Amino acid sequence: MQNPLEGDDDALDQPWLKDMVDEQLLPLFHEDERKLRRAVRHFIRAAQDDSEVEEKLIELLETALEEGNDDTSASLMTTIILGEARSIAAIPILVRCLASEADETLQDAAHVALLRMGPVAVRRIVELMEDSDDRLLLRSGYGLLGQVGVLGDLDLTDEVRQFLRDRVEVERKKSAEETVIEELFRASALLGDLEQLDRLKAVLEDDFRGRNAGLQDIREMLEQNPEGVPFIATPPPWESRHGWLFEDEREEARVTRNRSGDISISLFSDGMEEDGGIVEEDSTADDAQEER
Repeated sequence: MQNPLEGDDDALDQPWLKDMVDEQLLPLFHEDERKLRRAVRHFIRAAQDDSEVEEKLIELLETALEEGNDDTSASLMTTIILGEARSIAAIPILVRCLASEADETLQDAAHVALLRMGPVAVRRIVELMEDSDDRLLLRSGYGLLGQVGVLGDLDLTDEVRQFLRDRVEVERKKSAEETVIEELFRASALLGDLEQLDRLKAVLEDDFRGRNAGLQDIREMLEQNPEGVPFIATPPPWESRHGWLFEDEREEARVTRNRSGDISISLFSDGMEEDGGIVEEDSTADDAQEER
């Protein structure tokens, strides 16, 4: 996040995000990576079980987007949490993050979170795009729709393909400054939609006189995919982007030292202990392993 105090005298009194959130959410501001991982996992479960926690997380993200005052990774972690928790209530703010260029890292995290939420979020994005002229939303939305093949939902993929076909003439009517037709066709190509090939060729010849490198590349993508198979990212984006947060989630055996000095195994459901409701790393395990 950009420093909100830079270049704006009126922002000198603007507090940082950490100073504006509910105390319960402060673990998300940990600088220690292990503690941050534990906090993220804790809040995923909490957001699923407690609507008040879910609301506080949404408010944190809204504040971060509106004020641009997060000098930590807390808003990024919150975006991940809301996606992993499948928070339907968070879809509006995640869409706003998706359509914002104020923070590209947060924008990408919102993209992944919405995709992670699956069909309900994808269909909501389609609904919003149908009624929107917001170029940023449409461009980012097409980018997301091109990746729905990773969800493995054939009905959803067909719905998105048809939506993109219907949008071609809408985008063609826009000015060169407003249209995002290249992003639209790229999404169709990523979904392996061969029905778009003739439309693409017509747009390339009639609207661009055959001189548009981006559309030419997209045409080649479709022509080289005669079976119309969607391109699927492997691993999926939520694993490639932030899988590190869950790498040791299934590690149940923790090495600890008992009072007599003997090494024993302590079992926790997710390799952590709770301290006052806030997850904490069991540091004695690492100490014991170093001495072995």
